[in-house]
Amino acid sequence: MNKPKSRILIEVYAGQRMTHGGSRNPVVAFKIESIGSLSAEDNIRHTEKITHLCQEVFHVPKDKVVISYFDMKPIHVGFNGTTVAAATL
Repeated sequence: MNKPKSRILIEVYAGQRMTHGGSRNPVVAFKIESIGSLSAEDNIRHTEKITHLCQEVFHVPKDKVVISYFDMKPIHVGFNGTTVAAATL
């Protein structure tokens, strides 16, 4: 995503009760929010890599990996006491 590590936040909610497709088999749900670095091509590439990682590390089948992408506007993200939009003025 070409973002410095200082701009990346990861939340993990392990052990959540989730169903997908009517099944209680393991499922992984990702929500990716980014400012200005999501495109259709990037999302395909990220989805392939994340899905592969989940298969290899967590043994979750690819049809149980769900990823939602949200392209955030800088005015809607607060950080370090201000919004990202105001900080870049």
